[in-house]
Order: sequence, then C-alpha cells, then structure tokens
Amino acid sequence: WVFSNFFLNASYQTSLTSVLANPSFEHQISTLEELIDDDYNFIFNTPVLGFLEMWDGDVFNTMLKHSTHCVPTLNCLLKVSQRTDYATLVPRSYFVYESWRFKDKHKRSVMYVFPRKLMFYISVMYMTKGFPLKNRINELIVRTTEAGLVRRWLQNIYLKKKLYDNIH
Repeated sequence: WVFSNFFLNASYQTSLTSVLANPSFEHQISTLEELIDDDYNFIFNTPVLGFLEMWDGDVFNTMLKHSTHCVPTLNCLLKVSQRTDYATLVPRSYFVYESWRFKDKHKRSVMYVFPRKLMFYISVMYMTKGFPLKNRINELIVRTTEAGLVRRWLQNIYLKKKLYDNIH
C-alpha cells in the first residue's frame, strides 16, 4: 500500500511539473504589431478607413495594405467572428451593443477584444456662430457626463437590447 501511494504521488508530481514547464495555452495576441506579424487580414468600415488614411506610420500603412472595406459595421464583426484570420476596429460601445451575436452555446464570446483602447471616436456638435444656446448646451453636456448619466444611459440601452434579443 505504501509503495502504490508513493508511485501515485510521484506520477502526479511529474505530470504537474510537465504541465507547468510547458503550458498548453496559446499566446493571446494583444497588440496591432502582433496582428500584422501574424499576417491577419483587416476589414474596416468607412470611418475607420478614413481615419487610417489620415495617419502616417508603418503600422497604419500595413493595416491599409491588408484591408478590405465592409458596410455596415455589423458585417465587419460577423466576418471576423466567422474567420480566424480577420480583425477589425469598431467602437467598443457598438461591440457591446451587438455582443449577443458573438456568443457560443455556453454564452462565452467567440471574439477577443483588446483590453486597452486603440483609437478614440470623437463626437462633435456643430452650430452656427453666435448660437444663443451654445453655452447652455456645453454646460448641460458637462453636467450629464460628470454625473455619470451618459454611462447610465448606455447601460440602459445595452440592457434593453439584451432583453429584446432574449425575447425574440
């Protein structure tokens, strides 16, 4: 009995050491440079293509060379979810809004999202010069943002979308 326990313990420690020494997980790509080095194809919607064409740099130029155009944005995400050699740039809020489409049967996402932001979408409001409500609108925008109402509204939109999609 003692020898059989010794044998089981030794075999367990040996297999544990081999798993720790040689992990079975693949490296997760986490930068644009790694995507380019692994020869990913890029698929972008019109605003992202316009953004990339404005900037100089090896990374952006390489992405443009290996890119195709798609419309609407949802088609870009669908293609990336179906192919393992494609990547895209979309606003995180849009991905969260449509994320229910990209789940497996265990409700896990089939797509990897980089944890850090790669680019920012800036929204602006245009008015004529001398618009009488400009200062008041600016004040309201600052107050709603600082109070966290914009984030709350986004969460409500995501929740309504999730509830609607679960019903239909």
